[in-house]
Amino acid sequence: MAYRDGEVLALNLHDGTVRWRERLTVAGVPAVPTALTVTEPGRLLVGTSDGRVLDCAAA
Repeated sequence: MAYRDGEVLALNLHDGTVRWRERLTVAGVPAVPTALTVTEPGRLLVGTSDGRVLDCAAA
């Protein structure tokens, strides 16, 4: 899940509990996530409001 305040979080598929949560930053500057796509286990593409696509490792 992504929130406009820059927080991204992952939920457990089976019970909905929060697995992890992070504030999205690029070079120490807060970024606003607008789209999320899981590309493979442990990889997440994040689109941002300023037009970037970030390739992120996810636990």
